[in-house]
Amino acid sequence: MTDAINQINLDLPSLPSDRKTVAIQEWIEVVLQMVDGYRSDHVILMANINRLLLLPAEAEDIVASNIMSYLDLYHDE
Repeated sequence: MTDAINQINLDLPSLPSDRKTVAIQEWIEVVLQMVDGYRSDHVILMANINRLLLLPAEAEDIVASNIMSYLDLYHDE
């Protein structure tokens, strides 16, 4: 993203006036595509983090329910 900003800052001063609008529009398209890529990466990372955070709780529930049913078997005898 920084490179894209630096590039437009380098290009604009040397462009003729009639070309600046097109250059800015093209630059905006590139930046929006980059933002969409970052957004997609963010969604994937958040889903993975969410999955990792939920795994211990789910594993604990599974273990706890199995232990409780095991203890119930021996408590009833």
